[in-house]
Amino acid sequence: MQAATFKRVVAVEPTPSLADTCRTRGVEVIQSTIEQARLEHGVDVVVSFEVIEHLFDPAAFVVRCRDVLRSRGLLVLTCPNIQGFDIDVLGPVSPAIDVEHLNYFHPASLSALLVSHGFEVLETSTPGIHAVGDVNTYPGKRKLIVCGFHEATLAAFAIGERVFPDRALPLLYTTTSTRLPICASPAARFTVVVVLPTPPF
Repeated sequence: MQAATFKRVVAVEPTPSLADTCRTRGVEVIQSTIEQARLEHGVDVVVSFEVIEHLFDPAAFVVRCRDVLRSRGLLVLTCPNIQGFDIDVLGPVSPAIDVEHLNYFHPASLSALLVSHGFEVLETSTPGIHAVGDVNTYPGKRKLIVCGFHEATLAAFAIGERVFPDRALPLLYTTTSTRLPICASPAARFTVVVVLPTPPF
């Protein structure tokens, strides 16, 4: 599947157990943080799902992502939305309020961080709460059986459509595929897609 989309897919994962999980699934791994990883300049797409809220220095992370991306390369981020429905309703008992979350962003604040370090924001998305299955429709809806953390799926499709606009993207389901983990999250998230403008820094 990787060969049909990208020539090379690399996971940058500092946690040993998670790095091992990636390896068992056949993914090339650099066991390091991205700030310390030896990466070649010219990466087409960097994706980061639910990471930036855990970092001591999110600005350094953004700069490093910028430095490894090629000109017009894409950076896709997801993270909890401090203005999300769950936090608004549940306040400090929301699952998104976590001792491991050092930073809290909303679409405007994360966009400001990214723009201040040379990125151009292409899209921000807060999917909100949607019913499961075919009981409703909304723009960009995918045929997902159930997905509590569907922002990552939608972000992956957005990447695929931008990088490979003429290719059909395959769907795998956790109910039938042994290659996919089941992942769910009750907290409202949002996605930011940004591009590194020409010329590169």
